[in-house]
Amino acid sequence: MRRAIVMVLLLFLPAANAYVAPEDLPDEPSMEFAGEVLLTLHEGVWTHEAWSSLHENGVHPLRVVSPTELVGWHDGWIKSPSYTVSPSPEAVWKTGLDGRRPCCW
Repeated sequence: MRRAIVMVLLLFLPAANAYVAPEDLPDEPSMEFAGEVLLTLHEGVWTHEAWSSLHENGVHPLRVVSPTELVGWHDGWIKSPSYTVSPSPEAVWKTGLDGRRPCCW
């Protein structure tokens, strides 16, 4: 009889361990304003000092589009009197270097 009870318990043990209670996940900050932006300087050109100061404002510079425009990634509000923030232009994706399909596809 003792063996039968142990066997029944061992039979239902995986089913008891399979139940996972729902976790209470912490509230994460809203990321609705995160993404690529185009930053346009009001005066001058992008220098090393201006590029480095972007990190203090929560912007991670990605590339320079023109001497006065820069594409960056931000994860919150950006406010600075020295530049204007606008949405980043859409990228044009090409399949090959000349825009044609590669020969191997």
